[in-house]
Amino acid sequence: METKLERIKKWLEGGKAPPWHMQLQPTAKCNLACKFCWRSKYQREEKELSDEKWIEITTEACEMGVKALTIVGGGEPLIRLNLVREMVRIIKGYDVWGTIVTNGTLFTQDFARELVEIGWDSVAISIDGATAKTDNYLRGNNAFELTMKSI
Repeated sequence: METKLERIKKWLEGGKAPPWHMQLQPTAKCNLACKFCWRSKYQREEKELSDEKWIEITTEACEMGVKALTIVGGGEPLIRLNLVREMVRIIKGYDVWGTIVTNGTLFTQDFARELVEIGWDSVAISIDGATAKTDNYLRGNNAFELTMKSI
């Protein structure tokens, strides 16, 4: 397996070396209203890329040799659950390391089961307080209870 140092050496010598790791941000939308989030101060409506374009980007990243992909949002990626489902299938189909960064409130049993079945590598779930009182104060919408249920 090619190492990061070998890729850097190849690149320094003028060869082509794809990125080792990429982050994919399929949405800036979120189901929570966290008091500390940039979204609370900076709201704008943007047209997001289509599902088809994200599938193309994911496939292209895998085919060019990226070794790790993280699905993260400027918001909550699982708002686009059907798209994320397809992205994780593509990523694991190419045997690329995959991570999802999520607030943990929108998991379904079916999606969790699917991640286990395809051998998904990593899920990072945000929790912003040790108790429901603190976490819900910071994130709103009964986030703590929903996150704990997902975990």
